[in-house]
Amino acid sequence: MSDQTDPSEQLLDKVEEIATIKRELSAEDCSLASAGGLYVQSGSVSGGVTQYMAGGKFVSALVFMKTTEGSRKVKKYKPGHWEDKVDEVLLLCRELKQVYDAQENWDFEKRAAYDVSETANFPLFQKFCTLHDQHCSEPLKQLNSEGRLHELNSLFLEELKKEWPREHFELRMINSPENEPKELWLAVVKAITVAYVAGDMYGRSLISQEVLVNATLSLGDVLEGVVKRNFKRARSKGVAFATSLMRISTMGIIDSRAVAVGKITQPLSSREEMVKPQVSRAEVLEEMFKLPETFSVGLIPSKKGFTGAEANVIISKVNPLIVGAFPVKDEANENQINEWLKHPLINCPLPDELMMSVASHTPMPVEMAERILRTLLEEKYDTYWGMAEERLRSSRK
Repeated sequence: MSDQTDPSEQLLDKVEEIATIKRELSAEDCSLASAGGLYVQSGSVSGGVTQYMAGGKFVSALVFMKTTEGSRKVKKYKPGHWEDKVDEVLLLCRELKQVYDAQENWDFEKRAAYDVSETANFPLFQKFCTLHDQHCSEPLKQLNSEGRLHELNSLFLEELKKEWPREHFELRMINSPENEPKELWLAVVKAITVAYVAGDMYGRSLISQEVLVNATLSLGDVLEGVVKRNFKRARSKGVAFATSLMRISTMGIIDSRAVAVGKITQPLSSREEMVKPQVSRAEVLEEMFKLPETFSVGLIPSKKGFTGAEANVIISKVNPLIVGAFPVKDEANENQINEWLKHPLINCPLPDELMMSVASHTPMPVEMAERILRTLLEEKYDTYWGMAEERLRSSRK
């Protein structure tokens, strides 16, 4: 608390910055910035002068004017404990501004994915839970060994911070040292655990891609509910948590493959190699589009530099609700699909639905599919090729 007769320049600077940031935020975020009991407001008065006020909700303890030339004149100043909250509110406003700026810079596909109201299939999730209880013992041993759970928890939070800043911010707000609800911590750990086991089960062909995606959507909805119960101003969305949990499921898939490889103690005999099911390059590429790992990056293809038309084709390929679009074929004619990629009704953020339906029957050449997947998956391409190939072989045994 200050004992000065006049406010310091640093205090005026901080109040001005808080007010400036709040002018850019939504009404909900402005309310959040005032939740600690410090209210900062600003407004224009005659002659281009801006008035700044700070203090209580109904009675301001600090009022000052700032001209267009930059000079300031204090009209009222009453020192008090409200000053102790200024630094905290300023940091909060800066973080809210970072969240706002990040969301403003999202591309169309990511914004659409975030805004869509996708509901999980609860009966399907219940069936998954029954299977989970039957097959979770082995992956749980892997998860609980050598700090794996802690590693995946960090991965989950890093993914949130990078891709979904609001959800990361609200989780951290709830998990502050002075406010640690046990329910939230347990829910996060549980979601990570179940997502990892779901990935393991998918890797062992115990569940389908549809069941895996639905499981992560359901877990995301659960986390959204817990966050909103513990933080009444929360605006988190389940799809953000679900997308981050898909990263955890991917680790479960990869670990299940590693365990399977580790169990092979003898090389396959020449006879076994001869009868090993054969798969074509086109079939493997088609299967790679169906992998849930591809789904998680394929929702936002424009981040990888694809054109609008290419992005719409990719979204059609990776969406588990769309079956058979742009099938990968060895004999496909690249000129034919290129004609569609140049069509103005496809090369736009919201493509013509009828046009997309007709175009989706056009086969995709192997070379184009490989180029798209290499760009999407980057250094993970070879790993996912192996996963898709093994999945096809297993289905034919």
